[in-house]
Amino acid sequence: MEPVNATRSERRGRENERAVTELVGFVLLFGTVVLSVALVSVVGVQSIQLHEQQQSTRDVDRALVALSADFDDIVRSEGVRERTNRLAVAGGQISTGEPGPKVDLRIDYREGTETESWRLGSVVYESGSESVAYEGGGVFRSGEMGERTAIVEPRLTCSDETALVSLVRITEDGGSYQSARRASITATETGTAYRETFSDVRSLEVGVETDTADTRGWTDVFGSEWTQTGRGWTCAGSDGDGIERLAVHVVELEVSVVPSA
Repeated sequence: MEPVNATRSERRGRENERAVTELVGFVLLFGTVVLSVALVSVVGVQSIQLHEQQQSTRDVDRALVALSADFDDIVRSEGVRERTNRLAVAGGQISTGEPGPKVDLRIDYREGTETESWRLGSVVYESGSESVAYEGGGVFRSGEMGERTAIVEPRLTCSDETALVSLVRITEDGGSYQSARRASITATETGTAYRETFSDVRSLEVGVETDTADTRGWTDVFGSEWTQTGRGWTCAGSDGDGIERLAVHVVELEVSVVPSA
């Protein structure tokens, strides 16, 4: 027969072991719950932030596409002199003082040769490492690595019968606006415009110089009807016989950015 004290000691030992086991289990369970909540919080917040950033990017794309349509109304209609659009800045920055690309034209036609050159300026929205720019009538997105994609292409067309160069020049006022609120962007035609029509054009050459490392945004604008040369792109008809009619429209706009309610 075992001593009573030994039996009680063993029983207390087993009870202590169970208590320690339950405590360890509770600590492990509690730690797992806390870790799970922390992971969900971190991942959830990051997912929400990523979603908000992507939504903001899409909103800016749509806003600048709408802005380009408003500016295009001024270019196409001589009776339209001003347009106003509102853009959700969402912590980014809008600038109207960027120099933008430089476009050179050389037109060889029946009456001689004409050369013109314009620095187009731009309206740029920047947020983090990405930006969206309105240049020359087109909208271009720049990614984190500097790559550029045309969301809306400037109006540059080439065919046997007709060719068109329709561009918008933004005056450089050096203004910028940064806020978490909305901004009101107003474009007003300055009255300075170049509108000419040429007949019996032997060739049209367009050269584009950009300040960005990636020029593919503008390069992709020129379709298969254009021939790339060392100085730019040439339009001379499908068989090189020339173009019957060329229209060149370059309208200058003064753009202002102010806070919007």
